[in-house]
Amino acid sequence: MILHREPVGPVPETAHRLHVADMAYEPIQDTVIDEETYAGFLSSVRDQLANPPNSTVSPESSLYALLTTGVGELTGWMVGEGVLKDYEMGVRFALSPTPSALRPILHVGMDGNLSASVSRSAVGEEPYLNVRPRWMKLLDREATVMEALAAQRVLHRLMLRGRYKVSEDSSGFPFRLRLTASREGMDRIHGIRMTVDAEVYR
Repeated sequence: MILHREPVGPVPETAHRLHVADMAYEPIQDTVIDEETYAGFLSSVRDQLANPPNSTVSPESSLYALLTTGVGELTGWMVGEGVLKDYEMGVRFALSPTPSALRPILHVGMDGNLSASVSRSAVGEEPYLNVRPRWMKLLDREATVMEALAAQRVLHRLMLRGRYKVSEDSSGFPFRLRLTASREGMDRIHGIRMTVDAEVYR
């Protein structure tokens, strides 16, 4: 929604762009969607609608090409369920000291390949995996959950494209640790256990 206000006296004309979403029904609207990203998405949609074959019938036959994916095959952007086991084994984490922080910064990444399940007829399309984080628990050397470092989920959805890496001080980090997390406590982290819901195809 865009609200326009006419100039009144010394107050110039103004325009306010508002987007209201109920997080219970619109999980993709999270803190990683900033104004620039949102505006770029709208611009992309407008461009597609303003050009053939959406705006008018086009003589270019390639715009109407049928999908060549065979029965039982996955298109290029789909991730098959058989990939998940190997992909989740690629989860890694690291701690890095920073001069401006009182404790190390946590980094989480996945070093895996999502294209193993994709048909070779779908070359050129990059597969992506939609996941919904549920919780993340930090473990010590004895695999005991470190309650003092309990993590709070802040993102409801992540889109992973093969290799994935995000730092705790980034808006794209799906969890936040307590403000009371100490350097001593962070140094005891020996593992991470994270549960997510993943969208896969058969």
